[in-house]
This record gives sequence, structure tokens and C-alpha cells, in this order.
Amino acid sequence: MVPRIYFPGQLDSASEVVLPPEPTRYLQGVLRLRSGAEVVLFNGNGGEWTGRLQEDNRRLKVRQLVWRTGVAEPALRLTLVQGLAKAAAMEWIIQKGVELGLSRLLPLLCERSFSRGNARGFDAIPERWHRIAQEAAEQCRRTRLPELAPPVTPARLGESLPPGPRLLFWEEQREQPGLRSLLSDETFAASCRESGHLTLLVGPEGGLTADEAHQAVETLGFVTVGLGPRILRCETAAVSALALVGGLWGDLA
Repeated sequence: MVPRIYFPGQLDSASEVVLPPEPTRYLQGVLRLRSGAEVVLFNGNGGEWTGRLQEDNRRLKVRQLVWRTGVAEPALRLTLVQGLAKAAAMEWIIQKGVELGLSRLLPLLCERSFSRGNARGFDAIPERWHRIAQEAAEQCRRTRLPELAPPVTPARLGESLPPGPRLLFWEEQREQPGLRSLLSDETFAASCRESGHLTLLVGPEGGLTADEAHQAVETLGFVTVGLGPRILRCETAAVSALALVGGLWGDLA
């Protein structure tokens, strides 16, 4: 498979791109590629560029860039509002979310987010998260990187939500429609198509409190929906919801 490299800079047919040290070491030291080998570059803004490697002393360049449309971007933009969980769970959600078509991750500082003190002090996105998203996009042929939004509190959540339908996955709500039946509803599906967006809300490891869930439903217009009879871990619920939406919407054949 032709290697794909994320390059956060200007790409055009007149460009002669000098690769940074890290991808240079990967292409030369790990893949053992030499001048003339084909590579694909993308900058996260849509589309990708094929080109040929050229060794220039200790530098590695990509020349003869030709643009092509990416084929891995979903038609429906998916925002995941994820109750802030521990590092390993969040990293797994980001990696798998990118593979499943996630467009935007919005961390939510919940009452039960691993530790109230830590959650309140979490005010920036770790650089490691960006790196995980980048590597996942390289692997799965995405041409756009998901937005990793700054964390918000439930009181400020409404200001950060996109238009379109909103689904809340809350294990404490016993009587709720299944995701399949809801997405099969023509009125709901038409709303998704019209806005181009769908927002999913999943709680942290300790789950959402009743007040947080009720605020999401009564104030922000979320519809409570189920993922089956079992209680899932937060990272399992998030990835399952993204996969089910992708499958039912036709993004995952």
C-alpha cells in the first residue's frame, strides 16, 4: 500500500515539499523507500496529493504532486460529545472515532469525569490526542482531520453544538427507542440530511448524572436512545454508536 503522510502545510501542483524529520525517518528508516517511490500527502483540508520521493543529501522531498479527491469522508458530519474519561479511554475513542468517520470531538467536563478536581483543571487538548488523530487519518485514508474542540462544561455545552439532530446515550433511561428504529424514521433522517450533522452524547466512565441528562434533553433538545440491554463502558458506547450510525446511514457497507 502506498504510504500516506500528513503534511500540515500548503500543497499544490507547483510545490516541492521538504518532509519534516519524523516522516523522513519513517519513510527511509522503516519503510526503506528511496527516490522514485510513490507517496500520498494530505493536509487535513480535503483531498490528497500523490507524488514521488526525491532524496537530496539528508533531506527527503516529494515532487510531481497530483491532486485527487478523497473517497473516505462520510456524507454525514458526526460530532461526539464525550464525557471526559481517563486518558486510555479517550485515546482509544479518538483513534477508532477517526476510523469510523468522526468529524468533531467535544470533551464534556461532567460531574463524574474520573475526578472532579482533575476534570476542572482540564482546559486544553493534549498534543498526544492530535497525534493519534493524525496517525489514524493516515492509516484509514481520511483526508480531513477531526476537530478536537476545547472541553466545555454542561452549562456551556449549548454554545458549542452544531445544528441538526442530537442523540443522548444514557443507560439510566429504561424505555427508549433503539438507534436503528430512530434512524429509520423518515422525519429524523430528513432532519439529518437537511443539516448534514448528527450529534451524539455519551457520558464519562461514571455515567451522566440525572441532572446532566435532563438538561441535555429538556434544554438542548437531545433525544434519548438506547444501545441494547447491556451496560457498556463509555469507550465501547462511543465507538458502538459511531459504528451503528455509519452502518445505518450507509457509510459502513
